[in-house]
Amino acid sequence: MRKFQFRLAPVLRLREQHRDEARSRLAEAFEAERITLEHEQKLQTQLQELMTNRREKAKDRTLQVDRLLDDTRFELSLRAQQSQLDLHKATLREEIEKRRRALVEADRQVRALERLEEKQREAHEYELALQEAKELDEIAARRHSQEGMLS
Repeated sequence: MRKFQFRLAPVLRLREQHRDEARSRLAEAFEAERITLEHEQKLQTQLQELMTNRREKAKDRTLQVDRLLDDTRFELSLRAQQSQLDLHKATLREEIEKRRRALVEADRQVRALERLEEKQREAHEYELALQEAKELDEIAARRHSQEGMLS
């Protein structure tokens, strides 16, 4: 009997490639989320520093209107950036979930083909074992009949 060959091996390789691509796309989305979170942290730090500076200036009781206006504009800019980041984070979360589901599905398809391959391999090995046992039985039967003729 010939060596086992899984006829769907090209399909399995294609599905593994698809799964690997899905894994890569998910990793890219996680990286984008990490970068966004870093940017958000920097914005939060800038806002905290701005508020701390305002409190320090308020203690001096020497208000500089131009500086106060600049600080207010800067704060509004930071808050607008934060709003944009919040929208971007929500979009990223949806994209991550979508890519995670795609990876789970791709992995499920690969595992299904791997299970099928394993079952077919086991059936092939079982057939090989049956054929070998049959051949051994035939050899034993021939020997037995030859020994009977010699006696």
